[in-house]
Amino acid sequence: MNMSKSVRMNPQSTVGFLPLHDGQISPNTAASQVIEMLQQQPHLPGALLIQAGKVQAVLSRSRVFEIATLRHLQQQSWQEPIVTWLPDKAERPLILPDTCRILSATQRLWQRSPLYALDPVVLKFRDNSLRLVDSQDLLRAQGEIVQTLLQSLQQQTLQIQTYHSELSRLQQTLEQTQQFLDSRSLATKAQQQQLEHQQIELSEKTQVASELRQRLAAVRQLLLKEGQKIFDSALEALSDLARSQDYLLNTSVDLAKHLETIHTMSSLIQQISKQARFLGLHTAILINRSSEGGLDGFSRVTGDITRLVNQTVDADQQMGETVGHFKASIATLAQIAHQGAIATQTLIQQVSELDTLLLSLEQLLNQDPNSPNPFTLSVDQKNNILAARSQMRKIERVSHELSNLYGNPSTPDLRAMLRNIEFNLKRYPRKE
Repeated sequence: MNMSKSVRMNPQSTVGFLPLHDGQISPNTAASQVIEMLQQQPHLPGALLIQAGKVQAVLSRSRVFEIATLRHLQQQSWQEPIVTWLPDKAERPLILPDTCRILSATQRLWQRSPLYALDPVVLKFRDNSLRLVDSQDLLRAQGEIVQTLLQSLQQQTLQIQTYHSELSRLQQTLEQTQQFLDSRSLATKAQQQQLEHQQIELSEKTQVASELRQRLAAVRQLLLKEGQKIFDSALEALSDLARSQDYLLNTSVDLAKHLETIHTMSSLIQQISKQARFLGLHTAILINRSSEGGLDGFSRVTGDITRLVNQTVDADQQMGETVGHFKASIATLAQIAHQGAIATQTLIQQVSELDTLLLSLEQLLNQDPNSPNPFTLSVDQKNNILAARSQMRKIERVSHELSNLYGNPSTPDLRAMLRNIEFNLKRYPRKE
């Protein structure tokens, strides 16, 4: 039987896919019958001699016709059994399983003697059936496989060249990538060094900020302590000034009363003077008349004058006492004014010290942020400090007004001092 020629051979193909032939004969078959069989079947590669199910020998087509030609020339009969045509020392036939690969079968074929290398190959199948394979078909299959391998090798060579080109391109790309990575590594290293430098600077600035924070806390404690002392002193001074003002108001009321008493005494003395002048005129008239009735009138006038003189003495005594009280009140006012001036000067000095401290702190707040050691505070802290400065300005203005209230305690003009007191009392009315 013959296999289809459409089967394409490959390195894994076996001899079972090659064209197969029967050609089995008995060793006792006449040679003429064998020649006739070969002539009738031109594709038959030879004859397979089998006896008792075993292969005895294989005669190739070429060997049969060669022996037939020799025997015909020698006029020998072709009716002899075909076994007689076998050589005396014939090589055993090549028997292969149908699963043997074509390349392996070809290799074993070339291992035979050159005289028997082109003899048909016997294939034995799993069912123990036997078939012949033409060695020419085996060699053609080998050539086809070799051609396939060559084509595959060429394709692989082209692929290798393509892969080599791709590998070269990838290698070039890899080199460029490596150069880029090297540059990036240098840039990253530079950035890392810069980052470390910035971290060191940040650590130093953090340390400076911590020191400034501690200094600010110390300044804050000092400011609170000193400010509390100054405010306590200022409040105490203001309390003294308030008490002095109350005493000054009371003394001013007493002075007003004494002045009213002096004014009353002065009016009384003026009346007494008028009456004395009238009585003197009346006395002169009575003396001129020198009558008895005139003497009685003179006696009455003398009594009136005595009474007026006594009233004048009493008014003079009361005026002296009032003047004494007035002098004492003036001395007290002068002393209070002097104490108020001293307290005002002390308060102004304390306010000035606190204002200087606040000014230094404000300069710290307004420090240039680009300076080597910048320092910043929160908005609330700045507002508190500015409010404290404003409060100090108000205290200073109040102290200045209190100083103006007392004026100069050594002035000799009593009326000017009283006008000053009345003016300031109108500006600062007393709270009941």
